[in-house]
Amino acid sequence: MDELQRLQRRVHELELLLAQAGTNSDKPSQKPPSPEIKTVSTTEPSDLVNKLAESDARFQGLLQDLQVGVVIEQPGGRVLFCNPSAAELLGLSQQEILGLEAFDKSWNAIHEDGSNIPLDTFPGFQAAQTGVAVRNVVMGIYRPRTEDRVWLLVNSEPQLMPDGSVRQVITTFSDITSRKQTEDARTRLSFEQLARKEAEEARHKVTFLAQSSKLLAHSLDYELTLQSVAQAVVPDLADWCTVHILDDTGFPRQVALSHVDPAKVQWANDVIKTFEDRYPYDPNAPAGLANVIRTAQPELYTDIPDAMLVALVPDQELLQMMRMIGYSSAMVVPMVARGRVLGVLQFTATNESGRHYNQTDLELALELAQRAATAVDNARLYRDAQQAIQMRDEFLSIAAHELKTPVTSLRGYAQLISRQLARGEVPPLDRLNRAMDVVDQQSGKLAHLITQLLDISRLEMGQFSLVRELVDLKGLTEQVIENMKITTSKHTFTLNSPAVTLVWADPARLEQVLINLIGNAIKYSPNGGPVHIDITAPPGQLSLSLQVTDQGIGVPAEHRNHIFERFYKAHENDRTAGVGLGLYISRQIVELHGGTVEAEFPPEGGTRLIVNLPSPPEPQK
Repeated sequence: MDELQRLQRRVHELELLLAQAGTNSDKPSQKPPSPEIKTVSTTEPSDLVNKLAESDARFQGLLQDLQVGVVIEQPGGRVLFCNPSAAELLGLSQQEILGLEAFDKSWNAIHEDGSNIPLDTFPGFQAAQTGVAVRNVVMGIYRPRTEDRVWLLVNSEPQLMPDGSVRQVITTFSDITSRKQTEDARTRLSFEQLARKEAEEARHKVTFLAQSSKLLAHSLDYELTLQSVAQAVVPDLADWCTVHILDDTGFPRQVALSHVDPAKVQWANDVIKTFEDRYPYDPNAPAGLANVIRTAQPELYTDIPDAMLVALVPDQELLQMMRMIGYSSAMVVPMVARGRVLGVLQFTATNESGRHYNQTDLELALELAQRAATAVDNARLYRDAQQAIQMRDEFLSIAAHELKTPVTSLRGYAQLISRQLARGEVPPLDRLNRAMDVVDQQSGKLAHLITQLLDISRLEMGQFSLVRELVDLKGLTEQVIENMKITTSKHTFTLNSPAVTLVWADPARLEQVLINLIGNAIKYSPNGGPVHIDITAPPGQLSLSLQVTDQGIGVPAEHRNHIFERFYKAHENDRTAGVGLGLYISRQIVELHGGTVEAEFPPEGGTRLIVNLPSPPEPQK
């Protein structure tokens, strides 16, 4: 019965091979018919053996004629059988393959990505080691003699012994080189098309940014420039574009709007205004314009479904307007320069174009926003530089005037006295007294101007220091008032103060503040009048408030926010009002003391300057 069992196994192998062959070829082929196996009575063993012998013969014939390569290996790798198709595909003769002890080591094999296939990952080796079938493996084999490459689709099926060990491995493989070449050609074509598309997009991006940069460099009027950029954005990058710039308070102000249909620009402005009127700007909003300004991070909305609009706009009338626009996608991009958000670009796509923004579009928008921010920043820096130059020129002009007047007076009296002395004359006493008064007054003005310039220099270099001690603010103010009375006969001074007004301060610097504030009241009351000085102690607070009020010409409304700035003059045509440093220095001194200074403008006219100083009972450590 050993022969009978052997032949039965061969019939089973035939059926397995025929099943593998049916799924292992990349071209249609006629599947050989399965051998007819009839049940034979066990009482006729000679007939059964004969029929099985016939089946075995047919089995061998089919293997030889099969168009699919077939190799049978022992678990150790020795080749037991190789059909002609396998020899042809592998580029060796059947005898050469049958003589191999380690079949898998004889060919250089690669994966589809070009990487080498190690021996321990060959399908036949894996099937022999694991006892599990390995199916549909694509391998590239370099034939030993010709070194040409053939692509194979490989299946390896282990045959197991009753105890579960692997008896042998049947490996079948078919030639899929033609199919693989077709697939590779299609892949190369797809890559080439993709590369051409990417190259075209890159060219368009470079061209677009170059044109935008040219527009941005065209003028230092950045609002006009941004309008040109917004118009250039449509229709290449948006159907609708708006530009907002932050004002001095951080509030976004729309400076440009463009629409793919010029006739709809006014309509678009009306929609925006309606939305802003009904939903005022909220700097803490979690998304949109406010969030981009607050975080300096862009927002990309690839799709804008109707549910998003419903959640955003509860107002039904406005919701209908938004639906009429037909939003499909949007980008909100910050304009950042030197770490500061200067404004925001908003790109909107509608259903008319069907555009849906992606990451590539966002990167292009960020590039444009970066260039726009740089243009805005440069324009502002240029404006500030021009203003600084103008301020400098005005300061030099005023300083020259301030210096010229006392110097002229000093030289005049010095020359007059010198001429009399040269003639051997003794000047009259009253003339000498008058000359000395002029010298004293004008040299005092020079000293004051020089002190102010030195203070500005110290402040700029951070070398302005305080020497504090306990100071009676009331007593110091009374002293300053007495000294100021000498400079004017048109003004009257009143001081209201509690009995105790102690502050921890630098007396010389605090005196400088008082002189500047009271002197400012005198300057801006050219016709004279009362100057009121009030010192108060707010209940429950360790602080003192000093107020200097005049009833003079006041400060024009457009200048009131600038009177504490360096070199600033509230009355530009008044060449007798100093160099515009007194209030600036006073504010710096007060703030160094931990206090504040501000200005009020009573409805009846004049100016009230208010200084708040901390008044600790003892030195602060």
